[in-house]
Amino acid sequence: MKTKMRKLSSPRLGCVLTCLIGMCLLQSAQTIHAGELKVHGNPHTGIVGQVFLVGYCGGPQACPPRPFQSTVGVLSAAGDPIGHFSTDADGRFHVQLPPGDYVLVLLDPEGEPYNSFFAQPVAVTVERRELTTVTMTFDEQMR
Repeated sequence: MKTKMRKLSSPRLGCVLTCLIGMCLLQSAQTIHAGELKVHGNPHTGIVGQVFLVGYCGGPQACPPRPFQSTVGVLSAAGDPIGHFSTDADGRFHVQLPPGDYVLVLLDPEGEPYNSFFAQPVAVTVERRELTTVTMTFDEQMR
């Protein structure tokens, strides 16, 4: 499994680092074949990850990230929609995608991307015959 890291501009870096610990739970992630996303190719080429909810306690106390079931949109690097999928109840996902550059965005119930103040898009590069690991966060406090 290969992990691609991009510069993180979020003030929630500590929460994201904590979320990475939860990535070991992804061993049990299943491939998602939902929405209009067409899954094809090598099952070991694509993206595996988990979505976490942060900032849900309200107030100044720190809350541990918790898994967040959600819908994730897949965009091309140019921003063109490719499809979408739903995570499992623990926020886990495994999507087979051909090699290339993608952007993952969390979608609201109407299918529109959430404002980047509380759900930052994640740029992902998928390499041939490799799974790229991704952690996404949804900041409830920023809503």
